[in-house]
Amino acid sequence: MQDRANVISEFLSPQDIARRLNVSAATVRRQFGREPGVITMGKAPGRYGRTHRTIRIPVAVFERWLRQHEIPSSVRKPGL
Repeated sequence: MQDRANVISEFLSPQDIARRLNVSAATVRRQFGREPGVITMGKAPGRYGRTHRTIRIPVAVFERWLRQHEIPSSVRKPGL
């Protein structure tokens, strides 16, 4: 059972990341929806075209995304 708890703790929900980045969960789903390594579970669009899906983002993918979207210190404005 301990191994299973470790595996589950290595994934973040869109809500977890949204709280860390101070953005909405919808923004996180748009940013990470097609990112390599993200787990997507759900079903195809129904009669009215809405896709129901759940995504889980591995911590390693989140860290990689942060590195890729980091603003270099040479570009940052003074005081930020």
